Amino acid sequence: MNYVNISGLEVMDILKSKMHPILKYSLIDMGMIRDIIVEGKEVSLTIVWPTADFPNKDEIHQSILNSIENLGAKVSIGEILMSKEELTLYRKIEAGDIS
Repeated sequence: MNYVNISGLEVMDILKSKMHPILKYSLIDMGMIRDIIVEGKEVSLTIVWPTADFPNKDEIHQSILNSIENLGAKVSIGEILMSKEELTLYRKIEAGDIS
């Protein structure tokens, strides 16, 4: 595959459109995508899961991967679990307590 240079703005536009499958909040806003690095033709990021058995995990991963690859970039995606603090914030959002 021939990779092309892409901008951080292009990547962020795509990532902001990726929604939590149930809550319909952006995965970016929920803190589930971080460590985003765009360097020329390469993009790396980390998906932060609330639980190891998060629903639709594979579909979300593949959707992010495909969307960025469709820009022409080489993509590397890491995956980790949320810390206790991150999980507490996630649960508040999940409960609708986002004040």
